[in-house]
Amino acid sequence: MKWRQVLVSALMGLSASSFAMGGLQPSKPRVIYASTSKEASISFFNRATAPLLVQTWVDDGDDSVAAARRPAPYLVTPPIFRVEPAAGQVVRLFLATDGFPDDRERVSYLNVLYTDPVSSSEETEQAVGGSVRFSIRHRIKIFHRPKSLGAALSRSGSPLAVRASAGSGPEGAVLLVNSGPFYVSLAGKLKLVSKTDALDLVDGMIAPFETLTVPVPRRSVDPEGWERAIFSVTGDYGNIIQFEAPVER
Repeated sequence: MKWRQVLVSALMGLSASSFAMGGLQPSKPRVIYASTSKEASISFFNRATAPLLVQTWVDDGDDSVAAARRPAPYLVTPPIFRVEPAAGQVVRLFLATDGFPDDRERVSYLNVLYTDPVSSSEETEQAVGGSVRFSIRHRIKIFHRPKSLGAALSRSGSPLAVRASAGSGPEGAVLLVNSGPFYVSLAGKLKLVSKTDALDLVDGMIAPFETLTVPVPRRSVDPEGWERAIFSVTGDYGNIIQFEAPVER
């Protein structure tokens, strides 16, 4: 099989997508890189019936950056590998800079690119001769965690303060205030509860010491009636932690 040609075609057809159910499966949903560690690792398992050619690289937040186009905060090895069906591969990350802050987390992204598996060698040759059916690219968050921060989010106390804002124009807003050193990744929806109604808002990730403004249509909920917010946060191991916080004014 002409894997080099497959890879070139895949790079020309980058698309953001989830890991395919029958394709490449990561061992964990995110990578935590402790500042005291020399490396971090994540493994991938091929659930397809055909070999996969995989390319990996790290970017610092710009998902339009292709491999090797910009200096990255981590070195990845192996950058390109082939994984057989029902087999796995460990990918290791090494810190390439010492410029990270020591009072908060820093997020980067591991890009994983592979071609949609085909069911037979004949189909593979057809794909190589023409164009690859799909190019699947997934981005996994890498959290660099300084030693001074200690443990990650716990169930004790809400990691966010929720504040009502009158806003301007046709919408009001709620402010999600992260006053801690950890990234807070909302899992699913943020539910804003009033005395008579509940409203589901979009999810997102809030950086340390930053505030996310979430617009709220006035016609949906009366800002004066907002009482509390219910939301879930993704933990280090992909676990979901639910919190409830009063809406401050």
